[in-house]
Amino acid sequence: MTKKKVVLADSDRLYQECLSDYFMQKAPQLELNIFSDRDLLKAYINETDIDILIVDEKFADEDLSAKENIKLKIVLSAGEICPQGFVSVAKYQKTENLLNEILLKYAEATGSNEVVCGNSCTKTAVFYSPSGGSGKTVLSLGMAVCCARAGINTFYLNLEDIDSVKGLFENGHGSMSDVLLAVKTKGINAGIKLAQAVAKEPHSGLFYIAGPESISEYCETSSSEMASLINTIKEKSEYDVLIIDLSSSFNEKTVKILSEANVIFTPVIPTESATAKLSRFLDEAMLHDSYTRIFEKLRIVQNRTSSLHAGGMNFGAGRLGSGLQQTYGPLSKTSTVACIGEMSVFLRKADILKSGDMLFPVFRPLIELLNENK
Repeated sequence: MTKKKVVLADSDRLYQECLSDYFMQKAPQLELNIFSDRDLLKAYINETDIDILIVDEKFADEDLSAKENIKLKIVLSAGEICPQGFVSVAKYQKTENLLNEILLKYAEATGSNEVVCGNSCTKTAVFYSPSGGSGKTVLSLGMAVCCARAGINTFYLNLEDIDSVKGLFENGHGSMSDVLLAVKTKGINAGIKLAQAVAKEPHSGLFYIAGPESISEYCETSSSEMASLINTIKEKSEYDVLIIDLSSSFNEKTVKILSEANVIFTPVIPTESATAKLSRFLDEAMLHDSYTRIFEKLRIVQNRTSSLHAGGMNFGAGRLGSGLQQTYGPLSKTSTVACIGEMSVFLRKADILKSGDMLFPVFRPLIELLNENK
């Protein structure tokens, strides 16, 4: 992607330095040019095509407004009326939000999401089990919180048919309904809608999108549209980790989502019904060659185990807390990445959001495994 030429002009030198330093660190897709002199600014603009012009209110005049070689003109407003020909952006706000708003306005003005996308290196972990009640949502949420608290840019995506986190996250400037509509509709850029809808959870720091308005929207979304949704999140290139929580159904849509994963974490609880379902699920690997790649990415997380070491935890591939893998043959061929005991913090999802530091040792094996997979 060709860098977009950005001109920043502000009469406040200190503010200008802080803003330019942040832009250069966080937005490598931009080529930044800085001015504090009005005459030098206008001389430069007369000779150069500009993608984004960002000026404070003292620089925003009719001469700049009339320039046709500038794709987007932004005035950093401190409360004054926005001059004609300019788009207003609040000057004094979090620099992260300021940059994001500028990029979104450029994407909307040009109909291109180039500036909000990049070369994605996002790792994807999917939590899936054919058995309901195995702890998928609790564990996926716990891992997302731990990743975020560790300084990893983390996106939590709940794709349950009927989600269990509806009241946990506040609505941002949009919801999954807006993004799904963009994925389905030609001419609407899904990347732009995604960037508008993303919110940041204040306690943990993870990113998310509020659920759709109706649970039927997931049912009406095809497997290819689900894959497009996941790729849209990854293409934003802002997230190191994408963690997906799935329902227990196994269908074409599930297979498509599992195919997008680097690692599939499968929680299993020590009950006959849960392990029997998982064993039957693993039998499919021997019946359908098309599922082979999916099953190769599967890693068992033994959940709610009781015969564990001090602290309620016992980690490491192949280390067992309840002998489940010996009982059910197919499980013996699938690695166990962690054994997790009963923990009171798991009783309320709201408590999980505030417990990243405490839970990090629990999820360290899962995080390390994800980082190892390409």
